[in-house]
Amino acid sequence: MSRVRTNQITNSAGTGAPNFPNGVTVTGVSTVTGGINADNTILVNRTGSTQTAFQATLSGVTKVDIQAGGAAEFTGTVEASRLNIKGTSTENILVGYAAATPTWLITAGGYLSLGNLSGGGNININGSDGSAVFGGTVRSNEGYSVYPPLDSNYAFATRNAANSAWTAFIEANGKATFAGNVVLSTAGTGIDFSATGDGSGTSTSELLDDYEEGTWTPTTTNFTHTVDATECRYTKIGRMVYLTGQISRNQASVPAADIVVITGLPYNQSSVTRSLSGNYWLDNLTTSTDYIGGITYSNNTTNIIFAQASTPTYTASSRYIEGNDFDNNRGILFSLVYITD
Repeated sequence: MSRVRTNQITNSAGTGAPNFPNGVTVTGVSTVTGGINADNTILVNRTGSTQTAFQATLSGVTKVDIQAGGAAEFTGTVEASRLNIKGTSTENILVGYAAATPTWLITAGGYLSLGNLSGGGNININGSDGSAVFGGTVRSNEGYSVYPPLDSNYAFATRNAANSAWTAFIEANGKATFAGNVVLSTAGTGIDFSATGDGSGTSTSELLDDYEEGTWTPTTTNFTHTVDATECRYTKIGRMVYLTGQISRNQASVPAADIVVITGLPYNQSSVTRSLSGNYWLDNLTTSTDYIGGITYSNNTTNIIFAQASTPTYTASSRYIEGNDFDNNRGILFSLVYITD
């Protein structure tokens, strides 16, 4: 075997790097100033170490170390538009400070585990179906934390990161418990009961999309009145409105003999189905002048009137309560149920 010992090798013109058309083998430590261009493979074997096949250093610090078994270690940032890291069909890929305590594990089957793997991994992603398992807390920018509950009966739970108060539980059987209100942000949505059994009638909807409660102020015609605000209340559940009210006469002069009409209902009666049911008691202090009866609608969907159903003054020509049926400072109490659109 021929050997060449020299301090510098240049091309035949002495102007640049040499060309080796048949390849070159260099043994020992070699220093190359400039680049190495090869049309095929560059093989570097650092025979001085039984573990390292290739090593690159900078100022005495190892930056790249490729071991004889194929493992590679890089100190610093590896920049690439596309980086493929492959193991064999039975090998895992470990990423971390040391092989004993890796922070990433990619198994041969495509399973990704992130975190402190000595404790089983904090985030585990199944490569076959994309499912993810979190072994710790998932925090949001809004100040809430998502916890995988330790109780196997729960599938999901959240708590307020500020005070550690639990805010929601979803159990494995689908039952949900919330510490606050359930807010429906889109009009027309609600609770759907279509999974429940139906009655013998024709069902038109099984969506409960509204609930409301509050107070209302009745207004009247034909006499001056006082409203008892503590009794004028309503509750709306779906399309059904449940309503109570009380008004009193506070007019010394006798009111006109005109039908008393009450307006100001919190919701209009349905323009399609005029279904209204209610009753009243006109309390004139003595049974001889008291009235009881039912409530019906007047000439539109916003008014109600009181129909007489008892003596003493009921006649066919005066079947509804009129202003002069009230004694002064006495009142009428009523309640009704009706359907709105």
